[in-house]
Amino acid sequence: MKSWINVSTNPITEADQKLAGFWTKVANIFNQHAPDGASKRTGKVCNARWNRAASLVSKWCACVGQAYQAKPSGANDDDIMQNAQDLYVSIVGKSFDLMHR
Repeated sequence: MKSWINVSTNPITEADQKLAGFWTKVANIFNQHAPDGASKRTGKVCNARWNRAASLVSKWCACVGQAYQAKPSGANDDDIMQNAQDLYVSIVGKSFDLMHR
């Protein structure tokens, strides 16, 4: 996801990119920063992985937004993230497990 963000928000290439070229750039950035021992990914593989994660990330973002809007008095960021996780579980039926650590 981090590679996708880096490529999609790059002001030099802007939004006028061909699909295959976009995902090739995402794969190149991912491969440059991949953990040791990770297999190299192609643009096609990165696109497929993003397609599987995108709807879950969208739901998570909505839950975080709702948790911030309903921020109870005295709640800190950890409390808000826990509220977002609880909301996500109530909607999706399982916890959000795509968090970057």
